[in-house]
Amino acid sequence: MDAEVDQQFQPDLNCVFVGRDVFGRFSLVFAQEADNIIISDLTQTSPLLCSKTSWNEVPYAQVCSIDTRSNSALLHSYLPSYPEGVLEPWSAIFDSFCFESVPTKDSLIKVSRTTDWPGSNHLDEFLKKLVDATRSMIPTGSECIAVAFSGGVDSLLVAVATHLAYASERRIDLVNVAFIRSSEVDSSHRSVVTDRKRAIAGFTFLRSKYPDRKWRLILADVTQEEMEKHRSEHVVRAAAPALSVLDESLACVLWFALRGFGRNYDNDEEIRSQARIYFVGSGADELFAGYARHRTRFERDGAGSIPEECEAELCRLGSRNGGRDARVAAVLGKELRAPFLHDDFVAWANCLPMQLKCDLSLPRGKGEKLILRQVLAELGAPHDAPKQAMQFGSGFVKMQNNKALKGSDISSVLLEYQDGDCVRE
Repeated sequence: MDAEVDQQFQPDLNCVFVGRDVFGRFSLVFAQEADNIIISDLTQTSPLLCSKTSWNEVPYAQVCSIDTRSNSALLHSYLPSYPEGVLEPWSAIFDSFCFESVPTKDSLIKVSRTTDWPGSNHLDEFLKKLVDATRSMIPTGSECIAVAFSGGVDSLLVAVATHLAYASERRIDLVNVAFIRSSEVDSSHRSVVTDRKRAIAGFTFLRSKYPDRKWRLILADVTQEEMEKHRSEHVVRAAAPALSVLDESLACVLWFALRGFGRNYDNDEEIRSQARIYFVGSGADELFAGYARHRTRFERDGAGSIPEECEAELCRLGSRNGGRDARVAAVLGKELRAPFLHDDFVAWANCLPMQLKCDLSLPRGKGEKLILRQVLAELGAPHDAPKQAMQFGSGFVKMQNNKALKGSDISSVLLEYQDGDCVRE
């Protein structure tokens, strides 16, 4: 077995060790052609592969030792099991494959059932932990950082944390994306998109609360023509091997956010952020019961069922956005940082009693992610917006104008690219 890998090879053991973190925050994909295995962070061309070779994601939450002599693998997983379709493509490439579950990362996926909290003020501690996580993610000497900024409670709190963690003389760019029809470019529609209104309100708060910081709100207005051009030229490759309609929409929104190009809210001039590091609010919904399915479970089975639902979300998280988003960032030469998913923050949040994190007896916009809303309320920030997925809040789904499509459906755009030649440059 030949292998081109960016991982750790131990020649004395004839073993390659390949792994991904619990939440799949970084990308690792693989392909097989005859006896050759290619492992990479992006789908790519290789003389070892034909154009029709399919790529898949290396499973998350595991370290796998591959014996190069016998083409056998032993996978040590941090999870007891995986969603269907995650493990099967990987295990199929080996002549012998063994699975072993090891509980060494339980603090990141097990949620406390306790109702007691002996700690100090949990809101103060929440913000301190988030700021500490954010600070650890900022490279030394960074002249500018950016936040993918929808204006919702997740990204607003991340913006606050970046301010408190980052050198006061440095600039923070907030990039907000709105998809608009060409006929509406010169109209007021750009401020009607839900995320745009929230972003402006959040930016106004941040500038008022922290006036000594250099803030810039960059408004990325994307026409259908521009979206289709970048989707066909760049996004399809960055998203691969992801295939769903949801993957397509989220990859497009993130692409235009990380591109960092748009209008300066203050003077309407076109600008581009020079930031290489982009902060995102990923993980808040899983940790603090932000999804509609949390509320559905609460209404069906009561408050006692929510810790179990959060555990299920945390265990599935690595199969969703992390790898795809990391590939989108990599193609643009950017890196993503998710403070809510910092190991120390997750372990702390998982120890909190559930009643401090959410109260799903309250209406939407109040009870989900309650702790985030309470922290923002103490700061005097907007905090009562209901969750809206970014493909809806940014106007991407409306631009597509196809109500029959579901997020789980196969994207014809991504499928056409990957069926045609998913490894072309």
